[in-house]
Amino acid sequence: MGLFKPAASVLIVLAILGSVINAGMLAFGVKKAGYHFDENESDKRSSLWIIAKKHYDFPLYRAPQDLLNAASLSLPTLMLAAFFGPISVGFYTLSVRMLSMPSQLIGKSVGDVFYPRINEAAHNKEKVSKLILKATLALSAVGFFPFAAVFAFGPWLFGLFFGRDWVIAGEYARWLALWMYFMFLNTPSIKALPVISAQGFNLVFTFFTLGARLAVLAVGYYIFKSDLIAVALFGISGAVINITLIIIVFFISVKFDNSNKEAYR
Repeated sequence: MGLFKPAASVLIVLAILGSVINAGMLAFGVKKAGYHFDENESDKRSSLWIIAKKHYDFPLYRAPQDLLNAASLSLPTLMLAAFFGPISVGFYTLSVRMLSMPSQLIGKSVGDVFYPRINEAAHNKEKVSKLILKATLALSAVGFFPFAAVFAFGPWLFGLFFGRDWVIAGEYARWLALWMYFMFLNTPSIKALPVISAQGFNLVFTFFTLGARLAVLAVGYYIFKSDLIAVALFGISGAVINITLIIIVFFISVKFDNSNKEAYR
Protein backbone atom coordinates (compact mmCIF):
# COMPACT_ATOMS: atom_id res chain seq x y z
CA MET A 1 0.00 0.00 0.00
CA GLY A 2 2.92 2.28 0.67
CA LEU A 3 3.90 2.07 -3.01
CA PHE A 4 0.57 3.62 -3.98
CA LYS A 5 0.10 6.10 -1.13
CA PRO A 6 3.05 6.58 1.26
CA ALA A 7 1.19 8.48 3.97
CA ALA A 8 0.55 8.19 7.69
CA SER A 9 -3.17 7.62 7.04
CA VAL A 10 -2.32 4.36 5.25
CA LEU A 11 -0.43 3.10 8.30
CA ILE A 12 -3.33 3.97 10.58
CA VAL A 13 -5.93 2.31 8.34
CA LEU A 14 -3.83 -0.85 7.97
CA ALA A 15 -3.19 -1.03 11.72
CA ILE A 16 -6.94 -0.83 12.39
CA LEU A 17 -7.65 -3.34 9.62
CA GLY A 18 -5.14 -5.75 11.15
CA SER A 19 -6.95 -5.63 14.50
CA VAL A 20 -10.33 -6.12 12.82
CA ILE A 21 -9.03 -9.16 10.92
CA ASN A 22 -7.53 -10.55 14.13
CA ALA A 23 -10.85 -10.19 15.99
CA GLY A 24 -12.74 -11.74 13.07
CA MET A 25 -10.40 -14.72 12.93
CA LEU A 26 -10.77 -15.29 16.67
CA ALA A 27 -14.57 -15.16 16.39
CA PHE A 28 -14.49 -17.55 13.44
CA GLY A 29 -12.16 -19.90 15.32
CA VAL A 30 -14.45 -20.02 18.35
CA LYS A 31 -17.47 -20.72 16.15
CA LYS A 32 -15.64 -23.36 14.13
CA ALA A 33 -14.47 -25.12 17.31
CA GLY A 34 -18.16 -25.84 17.93
CA TYR A 35 -18.28 -25.95 21.72
CA HIS A 36 -21.19 -28.08 22.92
CA PHE A 37 -23.16 -27.59 26.11
CA ASP A 38 -25.19 -30.22 27.90
CA GLU A 39 -27.76 -27.70 29.07
CA ASN A 40 -30.55 -26.36 26.88
CA GLU A 41 -30.40 -23.02 25.06
CA SER A 42 -31.96 -20.96 27.86
CA ASP A 43 -29.62 -22.47 30.46
CA LYS A 44 -26.68 -21.79 28.19
CA ARG A 45 -27.64 -18.12 27.82
CA SER A 46 -28.08 -17.89 31.58
CA SER A 47 -24.63 -19.38 32.17
CA LEU A 48 -23.01 -16.99 29.70
CA TRP A 49 -24.76 -14.04 31.37
CA ILE A 50 -23.48 -15.14 34.78
CA ILE A 51 -19.94 -15.36 33.41
CA ALA A 52 -20.29 -11.95 31.74
CA LYS A 53 -21.44 -10.37 35.02
CA LYS A 54 -18.64 -12.06 36.94
CA HIS A 55 -15.97 -10.65 34.64
CA TYR A 56 -17.52 -7.22 34.04
CA ASP A 57 -14.24 -5.58 35.07
CA PHE A 58 -12.59 -6.46 31.75
CA PRO A 59 -14.73 -4.18 29.52
CA LEU A 60 -15.36 -1.66 32.30
CA TYR A 61 -11.77 -1.17 33.47
CA ARG A 62 -9.35 -2.94 31.12
CA ALA A 63 -10.59 -1.32 27.88
CA PRO A 64 -10.15 2.32 29.05
CA GLN A 65 -6.94 1.37 30.86
CA ASP A 66 -5.45 -0.03 27.64
CA LEU A 67 -6.43 3.16 25.81
CA LEU A 68 -4.85 5.36 28.49
CA ASN A 69 -1.75 3.18 28.57
CA ALA A 70 -1.33 3.50 24.80
CA ALA A 71 -1.66 7.28 25.10
CA SER A 72 0.83 7.28 27.97
CA LEU A 73 3.42 5.33 25.97
CA SER A 74 2.97 7.61 22.94
CA LEU A 75 3.19 10.77 25.01
CA PRO A 76 7.02 11.07 25.09
CA THR A 77 7.25 10.85 21.29
CA LEU A 78 4.65 13.57 20.80
CA MET A 79 6.01 15.87 23.50
CA LEU A 80 9.66 15.47 22.50
CA ALA A 81 8.70 16.27 18.92
CA ALA A 82 6.77 19.38 20.03
CA PHE A 83 9.41 20.59 22.52
CA PHE A 84 12.76 19.57 21.03
CA GLY A 85 12.17 18.51 17.43
CA PRO A 86 12.47 15.31 15.38
CA ILE A 87 16.12 14.61 16.26
CA SER A 88 15.21 14.02 19.91
CA VAL A 89 12.38 11.75 18.79
CA GLY A 90 14.84 9.73 16.70
CA PHE A 91 17.21 9.28 19.65
CA TYR A 92 14.32 8.34 21.94
CA THR A 93 12.75 5.89 19.48
CA LEU A 94 16.03 4.06 18.83
CA SER A 95 16.73 3.82 22.58
CA VAL A 96 13.29 2.46 23.42
CA ARG A 97 13.35 0.02 20.52
CA MET A 98 16.72 -1.43 21.51
CA LEU A 99 15.80 -1.67 25.19
CA SER A 100 12.31 -3.07 24.69
CA MET A 101 13.16 -5.90 22.26
CA PRO A 102 14.70 -8.33 24.78
CA SER A 103 12.39 -7.29 27.61
CA GLN A 104 9.28 -7.75 25.48
CA LEU A 105 10.44 -11.17 24.32
CA ILE A 106 11.23 -12.48 27.81
CA GLY A 107 8.46 -10.52 29.54
CA LYS A 108 5.78 -11.77 27.15
CA SER A 109 6.96 -15.36 27.51
CA VAL A 110 6.92 -15.08 31.29
CA GLY A 111 3.51 -13.39 31.23
CA ASP A 112 1.97 -16.06 28.99
CA VAL A 113 3.12 -18.76 31.40
CA PHE A 114 2.48 -16.83 34.62
CA TYR A 115 -1.16 -15.83 34.02
CA PRO A 116 -2.64 -19.37 33.84
CA ARG A 117 -0.40 -20.43 36.72
CA ILE A 118 -1.51 -17.64 39.04
CA ASN A 119 -5.14 -18.14 38.01
CA GLU A 120 -4.83 -21.82 38.92
CA ALA A 121 -3.19 -20.89 42.21
CA ALA A 122 -6.08 -18.57 43.12
CA HIS A 123 -8.63 -21.32 42.45
CA ASN A 124 -6.59 -23.82 44.47
CA LYS A 125 -6.31 -21.43 47.45
CA GLU A 126 -2.53 -21.15 47.06
CA LYS A 127 -0.69 -17.99 48.10
CA VAL A 128 -0.84 -15.66 45.10
CA SER A 129 1.44 -13.11 46.79
CA LYS A 130 4.19 -15.71 47.12
CA LEU A 131 4.04 -16.48 43.39
CA ILE A 132 4.16 -12.79 42.46
CA LEU A 133 7.16 -12.18 44.72
CA LYS A 134 8.97 -15.27 43.46
CA ALA A 135 8.45 -14.37 39.78
CA THR A 136 9.43 -10.72 40.34
CA LEU A 137 12.67 -11.69 42.09
CA ALA A 138 13.50 -14.14 39.29
CA LEU A 139 13.00 -11.43 36.66
CA SER A 140 15.09 -8.98 38.69
CA ALA A 141 18.01 -11.42 38.58
CA VAL A 142 17.60 -12.09 34.84
CA GLY A 143 17.38 -8.45 33.82
CA PHE A 144 19.81 -6.80 36.23
CA PHE A 145 23.09 -7.18 34.37
CA PRO A 146 21.85 -6.29 30.83
CA PHE A 147 20.04 -3.16 32.01
CA ALA A 148 22.88 -2.24 34.39
CA ALA A 149 25.31 -2.50 31.46
CA VAL A 150 23.20 -0.07 29.42
CA PHE A 151 22.98 2.32 32.37
CA ALA A 152 26.75 2.23 32.90
CA PHE A 153 27.98 2.10 29.29
CA GLY A 154 25.00 3.27 27.19
CA PRO A 155 26.74 6.08 25.26
CA TRP A 156 29.78 3.91 24.50
CA LEU A 157 27.64 0.94 23.38
CA PHE A 158 25.48 3.04 21.06
CA GLY A 159 28.55 4.77 19.65
CA LEU A 160 30.15 1.38 19.02
CA PHE A 161 27.16 -0.23 17.27
CA PHE A 162 25.46 2.74 15.59
CA GLY A 163 28.26 5.26 15.14
CA ARG A 164 29.32 8.47 16.86
CA ASP A 165 26.21 10.33 15.72
CA TRP A 166 24.12 8.12 18.00
CA VAL A 167 26.05 8.60 21.23
CA ILE A 168 23.28 10.91 22.50
CA ALA A 169 20.82 8.06 21.97
CA GLY A 170 23.03 6.08 24.36
CA GLU A 171 22.64 8.88 26.91
CA TYR A 172 18.89 8.59 26.49
CA ALA A 173 19.11 4.81 26.83
CA ARG A 174 21.08 5.12 30.06
CA TRP A 175 18.12 6.78 31.80
CA LEU A 176 15.41 4.90 29.97
CA ALA A 177 17.03 1.64 31.16
CA LEU A 178 15.83 2.49 34.68
CA TRP A 179 12.24 2.66 33.46
CA MET A 180 12.53 -0.41 31.24
CA TYR A 181 14.11 -2.54 33.96
CA PHE A 182 11.31 -1.97 36.46
CA MET A 183 8.68 -2.24 33.73
CA PHE A 184 10.26 -5.62 32.97
CA LEU A 185 9.86 -6.56 36.64
CA ASN A 186 6.20 -5.56 36.81
CA THR A 187 5.10 -8.33 34.41
CA PRO A 188 3.91 -10.69 37.19
CA SER A 189 2.10 -7.82 38.92
CA ILE A 190 0.30 -6.75 35.75
CA LYS A 191 -0.71 -10.32 34.94
CA ALA A 192 -2.01 -10.82 38.48
CA LEU A 193 -4.37 -7.81 38.40
CA PRO A 194 -7.40 -9.62 36.89
CA VAL A 195 -6.94 -12.58 39.24
CA ILE A 196 -6.86 -10.47 42.40
CA SER A 197 -9.72 -8.23 41.17
CA ALA A 198 -7.57 -5.10 41.00
CA GLN A 199 -8.30 -3.83 37.49
CA GLY A 200 -10.13 -0.82 38.88
CA PHE A 201 -6.97 0.12 40.77
CA ASN A 202 -4.95 -0.31 37.56
CA LEU A 203 -7.21 2.15 35.71
CA VAL A 204 -6.76 4.78 38.44
CA PHE A 205 -3.02 4.13 38.56
CA THR A 206 -2.75 4.56 34.78
CA PHE A 207 -4.43 7.99 35.10
CA PHE A 208 -1.75 8.90 37.64
CA THR A 209 1.01 7.55 35.39
CA LEU A 210 -0.19 9.61 32.43
CA GLY A 211 -0.25 12.77 34.53
CA ALA A 212 3.19 12.10 36.00
CA ARG A 213 4.77 11.55 32.59
CA LEU A 214 3.19 14.71 31.24
CA ALA A 215 4.50 16.66 34.25
CA VAL A 216 8.13 15.48 34.13
CA LEU A 217 8.47 16.08 30.39
CA ALA A 218 7.00 19.56 30.81
CA VAL A 219 9.48 20.25 33.66
CA GLY A 220 12.38 19.15 31.44
CA TYR A 221 11.31 21.62 28.77
CA TYR A 222 9.99 24.65 30.65
CA ILE A 223 12.42 24.64 33.58
CA PHE A 224 15.62 22.97 32.36
CA LYS A 225 15.27 23.55 28.59
CA SER A 226 17.04 20.23 28.00
CA ASP A 227 15.90 17.16 26.13
CA LEU A 228 18.38 14.97 28.02
CA ILE A 229 17.11 16.14 31.41
CA ALA A 230 13.52 15.63 30.23
CA VAL A 231 14.31 12.04 29.23
CA ALA A 232 16.27 11.46 32.47
CA LEU A 233 13.32 12.68 34.53
CA PHE A 234 11.03 10.48 32.45
CA GLY A 235 13.21 7.41 33.06
CA ILE A 236 13.54 8.05 36.81
CA SER A 237 9.81 8.71 37.21
CA GLY A 238 9.05 5.55 35.22
CA ALA A 239 11.22 3.53 37.61
CA VAL A 240 9.50 5.04 40.67
CA ILE A 241 6.03 4.47 39.17
CA ASN A 242 6.72 0.81 38.41
CA ILE A 243 8.30 0.17 41.82
CA THR A 244 5.20 1.70 43.41
CA LEU A 245 2.95 -0.48 41.24
CA ILE A 246 4.80 -3.66 42.21
CA ILE A 247 4.63 -2.84 45.93
CA ILE A 248 0.93 -1.94 45.88
CA VAL A 249 -0.01 -5.04 43.86
CA PHE A 250 1.95 -7.21 46.30
CA PHE A 251 -0.01 -5.83 49.27
CA ILE A 252 -3.29 -6.22 47.37
CA SER A 253 -2.35 -9.84 46.68
CA VAL A 254 -1.61 -10.42 50.39
CA LYS A 255 -5.05 -9.06 51.21
CA PHE A 256 -6.53 -11.31 48.50
CA ASP A 257 -4.75 -14.34 50.00
CA ASN A 258 -6.17 -13.56 53.44
CA SER A 259 -9.71 -13.15 52.12
CA ASN A 260 -9.33 -16.32 50.05
CA LYS A 261 -8.17 -18.16 53.14
CA GLU A 262 -11.13 -16.92 55.19
CA ALA A 263 -13.57 -17.88 52.42
CA TYR A 264 -12.05 -21.34 52.27
CA ARG A 265 -12.55 -21.79 56.00
